[in-house]
Amino acid sequence: MRARRTDLCCWRAASTMVVAMALMAGLAAGPVLAQEATASAARDASKDAADLQKKADAAKKSVEETRTQLNEALGLYNGIVQGQEKDPRNAHKKLAKILDGVVTKRASNAGAWDQMQAKSVDFFKAWEAELGTISTESIRQVSQQRLDAARGRYEKMSTSLTAAREEYTKFLTNFQDQVTLMGRDLSPEAIAGLQAPATELNAQAEALKARAAEMMTVAAENRVALTGQAPKK
Repeated sequence: MRARRTDLCCWRAASTMVVAMALMAGLAAGPVLAQEATASAARDASKDAADLQKKADAAKKSVEETRTQLNEALGLYNGIVQGQEKDPRNAHKKLAKILDGVVTKRASNAGAWDQMQAKSVDFFKAWEAELGTISTESIRQVSQQRLDAARGRYEKMSTSLTAAREEYTKFLTNFQDQVTLMGRDLSPEAIAGLQAPATELNAQAEALKARAAEMMTVAAENRVALTGQAPKK
């Protein structure tokens, strides 16, 4: 009889321990699952930031390549207009070829910027949704502040880009028209007639350089914010 009571007591104790352990495991599961979800969200956010930066780097590279081509083209153009080229016809051939490349690359440049813009919209939407998952009030406030700052930078870049596209269209049209005329007539009289248009074209080029520098400054700020690293040289 005593043996049965002892067994019963042991069984009850063991059962109580099992139940207690199950309850403890259940209580612990909540924080563990929450931590796993947080870790997953952190990985997703990191990937989103990396993807956005790739798009931004691609857009920046396309602008820099075009800027290099245009600087070379303007050098040849000004050399012809100012009478510094010993062989104006050969210089014109080089100029026309470079300008054709710039025009061809225009669509891919626009595509690179459009991809970055689209990616930034998705990035900010995900960030906005993420704010509701942050439990710590102070961290949520900091995240909101950084989101507002990042969104402001991209809006500034978008506004600058819209203006740059309009200016670039006018500049490229003016440049192509003058290079077309040069292809027909490189006489001193024709070149003399291009002096005023040349002044206008170079002014347009300087305005575009300033606009590009403005966008590159914002791009550099974005890169530091997303990666903690300065822009690649």
